[in-house]
Amino acid sequence: MKNVINICVPLIFSTLDRIDLISNAMDLRGFGKHKKRTWYVAKPLKKGDWFAMVFAALVFIGSLCITFFVNGSRFYNPFV
Repeated sequence: MKNVINICVPLIFSTLDRIDLISNAMDLRGFGKHKKRTWYVAKPLKKGDWFAMVFAALVFIGSLCITFFVNGSRFYNPFV
């Protein structure tokens, strides 16, 4: 019982401290000030974002092509 208390008491106090910290941060940011909830809004994708996604897709497709058409399997073959 003594060991359980030694573990639970600091855990409870640290949890209460974290709850206080988060609630103060929400109050300072004005969360819940109005009836409608305030959340972050999604930003539209820009040209650089599309370029990065297309580049990543091309690298992925290229690696699949090399894997299946050059090596002939998913395993690494150092002699090809």
